[in-house]
Amino acid sequence: MFSILLLFLSPVFSFIKDVFKEPVNVVLLDNSLSLTIENRQEELKQIVTEKIGNSFQDNSENRYFLYSGNLGKEINEDEINSLSYSDKNNLRTNLTSSINSLGEQLRNKNLSSVTIISDGIINEGGNPFNSVKSLNSAFNYILIGDTIQKNDVLVKNVFNDKNVFKESNVPVKVEINSYNYN
Repeated sequence: MFSILLLFLSPVFSFIKDVFKEPVNVVLLDNSLSLTIENRQEELKQIVTEKIGNSFQDNSENRYFLYSGNLGKEINEDEINSLSYSDKNNLRTNLTSSINSLGEQLRNKNLSSVTIISDGIINEGGNPFNSVKSLNSAFNYILIGDTIQKNDVLVKNVFNDKNVFKESNVPVKVEINSYNYN
């Protein structure tokens, strides 16, 4: 009789399973050819070895990826000092595609933070803001290189006739931009 009355109370049993996933910190290292300008690759290696490696918590998994046109290979922390930027054909930097690939690759992980170390030159893929929002993780961006405008002269445009006669004088207009030249 008691068990019949107990069934009228509609008891609900729920089981809660607590799952702990180790936090994952990701460092994306720019692997494009623009890092060979002014020896920026050495600055990248110095930042990773001195500042980044020691700043993560002991209970987290730290992963390092190279990227340029897309997310490249995963490397160990020991391989960072031996990275070579010579003989590279990485003319593109597509951060949006790299972040999307990272999200797919670490889909089932507890992504704690993503640190991007780059010279800031992104020449493909558009604004990575929406890709960053979809990962729902903390993002840090460390810029390397000198951002001061250098003395520079640029031939911006050349205006000339398309059809000309051989050995004739042809007027040519050239648009030149200069920075810090008088």
